[in-house]
Amino acid sequence: MDIVLLELVLWAGLICFLWVMKDSLGKIESELERSATQKAAGKEFHGKDLARADRLSDPIGRLGDATIYRFAIIDGHAYEFDHVAASKDAPL
Repeated sequence: MDIVLLELVLWAGLICFLWVMKDSLGKIESELERSATQKAAGKEFHGKDLARADRLSDPIGRLGDATIYRFAIIDGHAYEFDHVAASKDAPL
């Protein structure tokens, strides 16, 4: 009877161990997927060539941490902006 009780306790322990491992592996998998998605998004954005302004003047507002200017000369072309259109999905 003692051997049967010991075997039941060991099986119960194994089942609990597997349950904990299942939850832990699920969390690890979701973290790996999230980091892979973030890395893919980062490579996609950083891989693009971004234009650099030659000259900026007359700030008209802010969008996030960036200052928006009324006049900008970018690659020899002059641009004039009259307002800041705030959108959460628009990249700066």
